[in-house]
Amino acid sequence: MAGKRRSGFANDRRAYYYAHLTPGCPSITINNIATFNGETWILNNNTTILACQILIIPLNSILIIPDGLTITNNGTITNNDTIKNSGTINNTGILNNTTIGTIYNTYESLLNVGIINNVGTINNNGQFNNSYSLSRLNNSGKFYNNINGILRNNSGATFINNNGGEITNNGEIDGGTDIVPTNFINNIGGQIYNNNKIYLFVNHIFANYGTITNVGNGSFNEFRIFNLAILNNNSGGIITNTNSGIIFSESTVNNIGIIYNNNSATLINDESATLNNSGTIFNNNNGVITNNNILNNSGTINSPSSTGSCGIGIINGIITNTGTINTSNDACP
Repeated sequence: MAGKRRSGFANDRRAYYYAHLTPGCPSITINNIATFNGETWILNNNTTILACQILIIPLNSILIIPDGLTITNNGTITNNDTIKNSGTINNTGILNNTTIGTIYNTYESLLNVGIINNVGTINNNGQFNNSYSLSRLNNSGKFYNNINGILRNNSGATFINNNGGEITNNGEIDGGTDIVPTNFINNIGGQIYNNNKIYLFVNHIFANYGTITNVGNGSFNEFRIFNLAILNNNSGGIITNTNSGIIFSESTVNNIGIIYNNNSATLINDESATLNNSGTIFNNNNGVITNNNILNNSGTINSPSSTGSCGIGIINGIITNTGTINTSNDACP
């Protein structure tokens, strides 16, 4: 007896299905690795996601990684709801946090301390929270905080961007607002590209030993240090504020390294702020430094007062100077 004839649609669907299977690669779902307790999914054991595998956290699902357990991702994790980590996530593959996704590295109490080690790629389009003392996010790969993404580092947590680590921010990075100091460390060889907003709130200590580039690109862009936060640009650290970028400080900035302020960028030291420079500042090509409180210079400030090879720099306000202020037209980088 002749069999039923398949429609073209059915044949296309089967072809699509088989074309997207990796031969020899087992599928993986949340119920393969975790147990549902009526409210949340609890990871059963240490789990490795193979390079060929894709784990999807579905909508209306919460995956908890308990203390003492580890997920090692060599493939892809796509989070469409919630991941709560009090164990360890080692990412060498791709971790996607969608616009409806939330990731908590440590959650709800100090008893749930998490560690995330990234040497792969993290794409954050939702909320990514690194919270509480002892919580740590170590980035040696690529972290993309996209236009809808919020990366929050607070309540005593530590975010470390290591040698080779790249953070590209087109969304918002913020944190602090707690009695316990919160730390953000950009190590030697680490790079941070800010194309939108970085906000350091109360007790947020940002230590830079690597490279930070703050770019305006014609749209709103701001690196803001709120009251009681601290930005330390240490020896070897480079901060470039350019293309109408804004660095706005209401607190303390200590510069031992190099700050470039150029291409119509603005560095504002506000009425309650202190800028201590014992390193080098280049202010040129219509860069503007506005001091409304305390600017102590024991290093070097280069700010051409007449048009030369790198354009003029503008300084508004009074500088307490025990170092060098070079205003010649060749005071260029």
